[in-house]
Amino acid sequence: MIVNLIISTLLLLVAWYLKLPLIDVASNVGATSIIGTLVQISAIMIGFIITAYSILISVSDKPLIKNMNITGHYSYLLRRLLFAGLFFGLNLIAGLYMLFVQSASQYIFIFVFSTLLVALVFLIDAARLFLKLVTHIND
Repeated sequence: MIVNLIISTLLLLVAWYLKLPLIDVASNVGATSIIGTLVQISAIMIGFIITAYSILISVSDKPLIKNMNITGHYSYLLRRLLFAGLFFGLNLIAGLYMLFVQSASQYIFIFVFSTLLVALVFLIDAARLFLKLVTHIND
C-alpha cells in the first residue's frame, strides 16, 4: 500500500515540478468526457467492491473462511478491498469536483488518474485473492 501511495505522489510532484502542460481541463471538452467516464467507472467499481464484501460475509461460516481468518488472509483480503474502495471513492470525489468546478486544475486531473491507478492495483490484488477463495470455497 505504501509503495502505491509513494508512486502516485511522486508522479504528482514530478508533474508539478516540471510544470508539464498537460490539459487545460476547464476549456477542453475531451477532458470533461474523460473525467465523466472515470467517475462512472469509479462508481461502478465501488458497487462491485460492496458486492464482494457481501459475498465474503455470506460465506463466513465455511471452513475455508475460518481457516483464512486464523491465518490472517481473510483480513488481508478485506483490507485490500477496503483500500480499493477508498481510492475509488477519492477518485469519484475528485472527478466530481472537476466536473462541477470550472476552474479545476490540471493537477487534480493528475490526482484523478493516480488515485485510479492505485485503486486498480489494490483491486487486482484483491481480485487475485478472491479468485483463489472462490475456486476453493467447497473445500
